[in-house]
Amino acid sequence: MDSEKQTKTKSFRLFGRVIPTNRVIFFILAIFIQLSVIWPLYAVFSAAEPFILGFPLSFAWLISILLFTFATMIFLYITDNRRIEQQASSSDELEEEA
Repeated sequence: MDSEKQTKTKSFRLFGRVIPTNRVIFFILAIFIQLSVIWPLYAVFSAAEPFILGFPLSFAWLISILLFTFATMIFLYITDNRRIEQQASSSDELEEEA
């Protein structure tokens, strides 16, 4: 009964490969980050005024995107480590039962 109680991580199947959910979220956020610094989204924030913390709007937008990128990398690091530890502990439990 304990073998049925394995910790399963959430994942997607894409072209026969299993991709963890945290990687899919990171990929979507990375696409948003890329689009936010080129024409479609950056044009909205390309004005020289207003000033935000002494920076023009366009520069403040780039700084905020840089900080958002840093936060998404931390998210990926934390969730990947948690997923790897869960997989390692579940495989250790299976080895102990055998």
